[in-house]
Amino acid sequence: MPRLSERINQHAHPDFLRRHPRLMDVIFWWFALVYQRVGTVRRGLGRLLPKGKSFTLIDAGCGEGLFLFWLARRYPQGRLTGLDHNAHNVAFAKRYAEACGFRRVEVARADLSRQAWPVPADYALCVGVLHCVADDLQFLQNLHRSTRPDGRLLLYSPLRPRRFWPFFEKWYRRWRHYEALHGRHSYAPAGLRALLAQAGWQVEDWQGAMHRPATAGFELYTLCFLGALHARHWWASAILAALVLPAAALAAFLNRLDRRFPGSHPNGVWLVARKAAPADHWKKNST
Repeated sequence: MPRLSERINQHAHPDFLRRHPRLMDVIFWWFALVYQRVGTVRRGLGRLLPKGKSFTLIDAGCGEGLFLFWLARRYPQGRLTGLDHNAHNVAFAKRYAEACGFRRVEVARADLSRQAWPVPADYALCVGVLHCVADDLQFLQNLHRSTRPDGRLLLYSPLRPRRFWPFFEKWYRRWRHYEALHGRHSYAPAGLRALLAQAGWQVEDWQGAMHRPATAGFELYTLCFLGALHARHWWASAILAALVLPAAALAAFLNRLDRRFPGSHPNGVWLVARKAAPADHWKKNST
């Protein structure tokens, strides 16, 4: 049987969670507490999306539906489509949507790095996925094709990380965290803007996120959590597991502090971009 850490990295959900998908609400709440990007993205969506009006949105790389189902509750008039290439995620998200009775939510397996979604939407949401895609340019171009002529891209992406704890990167990779395992790109702000422009997107809004305080909280929590999963001795695992809750509380406090006193070198960015080129832009430029 695979280790728990391997099951987490593969998004292979335990049996009890598949039988009772609404228990995922606790995990969604936990993510919102610990990870600053969840609050950043939710606030950005709340400012942009029209309340009380119908719209269409695709969530590219929706995972278990952290943002997809938050949107379904907040915007019942919206028609939402969650797309993911991981079969475990798609199967679970479908069970969750059925358990919650979301009738305007569709979940499908799709690889947007290979082809566009055939039903263009008003908005394309993509959170923490772009840096994990092998061909990130093709992925952005397919998102371009997956939106209407006046469509918007709503993107959260990590930037080149500035680590708070010098030893964090070593253990982050050694313990094979999901993003350390699958991350393929490291973006500087100028490079990310250039990539978006090449794919036909023009940035309208750019908001840095996860500065030094939030980074410190995230890294401390991650070290405790992953350390508890991978410790060689039971007593070390027990000590680190006992530190997970205090580390999560500290991370939540530092996230709030980070919002009040942001720095000048964020580790992530939330941006809104509009379509600045027709869908056949790349073919014309290559001839």
